Amino acid sequence: MDLRHLRYASVVAKERSFTRAAQRLDVAQSAVSDQIAKLEGELGFALFVRAGRGIEVTDLGRTFIADAERILAEVQSLTGRVERLKSLRKETVRIGLGSGTAAVFVSRFLRRVSSLFPELHIDILTASTKTVFDDLIGGRVDLAIAIQVPEERVPTGLWSSPILALDLAVVTAPERPLPGDGIGVELAAIAGEPIVMYELPVGYGEIVQSLYADIGRFPVTAMLADNIETIKAIVAQGVGIAIMPAVSAAQEVRLGTLRAYALVPPRQVTYAFYRRRAPVSERRERYFGAVYDALRNESGECRPGARSENAIDSSAPVR
Repeated sequence: MDLRHLRYASVVAKERSFTRAAQRLDVAQSAVSDQIAKLEGELGFALFVRAGRGIEVTDLGRTFIADAERILAEVQSLTGRVERLKSLRKETVRIGLGSGTAAVFVSRFLRRVSSLFPELHIDILTASTKTVFDDLIGGRVDLAIAIQVPEERVPTGLWSSPILALDLAVVTAPERPLPGDGIGVELAAIAGEPIVMYELPVGYGEIVQSLYADIGRFPVTAMLADNIETIKAIVAQGVGIAIMPAVSAAQEVRLGTLRAYALVPPRQVTYAFYRRRAPVSERRERYFGAVYDALRNESGECRPGARSENAIDSSAPVR
């Protein structure tokens, strides 16, 4: 008796037909009939009896199949537990990612780093810039990709390096056209439009505030939200406009649920790579360096054994 016998018996009992059971199991009907006959011979009693054009489960068969299904469920559960235990053997790197940027950053490092280090397990958590900083300082993530802040405002104990500048765009619902040529728009021309934005003092909230300050205006806040996905959902309802990296709304623009206008003159937001200054093992240093190198180098030509320029020297002073 093996698990195949138990599985065949369970499916035949559910289907009440050898033909349908064979179709569900994707095997020949004769194979199902032969295996059930062998199982019944080993058990010493019948599991099924013919009844009209179908079959019925015997009383002893019902008891046996109930136990068989319990065993099959336990085996399936055990298989899942084994897979989870295997994953625990892997080294894990947790990366905090600023809201709305997965499309551009994950593609730059995930496949490349995974191919270099197949033993590495990568977790990605998305959040606002402030939360990403808090998670990094608190040890809930190992690395972070978020909006660059001035060096004097980088939280104590963190190291940062710019990696990529993204073009900003004004995003609206399709039925809410903005003045201009339909491609670009000056912020001064729409400064009175209600805007959906961040309340937080770092990240997008600060970026938007500075853009309006540059033209001597204050944003007219329609609603507050703490992540780009929520902002996009609100804007799609026609509540107001929003300012975000153009790439963050690219999918919705393609689907026609949002419309994006380039800022005139062009404005960008720079993202940076952040990590704690505390030294780590040489192995984890290679992992961290590979992520950093992949983000900096679109060709992804990072070497597993190379010491990245972002490696933390244990003798270096900590901010």
